[in-house]
Amino acid sequence: MGLALSVAAVLVSIVSNYLTVYRWHLGHDYLALGTSLSAFVNFGLLMLAMRSVAKGVRGRDLTVNMLKLLASCVGLAAVCWAGKATVLKDFHEHTLLWQISALFVTIGVAAGVYFGMNALLRNEEMADFSAILRRKLGRK
Repeated sequence: MGLALSVAAVLVSIVSNYLTVYRWHLGHDYLALGTSLSAFVNFGLLMLAMRSVAKGVRGRDLTVNMLKLLASCVGLAAVCWAGKATVLKDFHEHTLLWQISALFVTIGVAAGVYFGMNALLRNEEMADFSAILRRKLGRK
């Protein structure tokens, strides 16, 4: 059953990548959208399958957590879209220093929005991430 679900996720990836790149001519930028969509579908299908196999898999908690992550991803995508429409517009016409600066600012704001939204939503992975950062930076 797991193999069939993974094949379904791969088919979602193939179809979404075909539609975004070849059918709608949105370019390679949208390949990540297809990959993300297939990962989301794969997680959802495998979670449903695991609920029937492993009782007590905390399906409700996982679903709530997944929706929180999805909300954070929407915020991140909004920053990326806004950056592409404003700061990164006519990207190749600027100097290398300007390009590097614009990318650093856009990536920094996108990361800030993503992690900030996860912190505000009290996503359980944020506690794990914070613990790893504190351990790596030498703070206990």
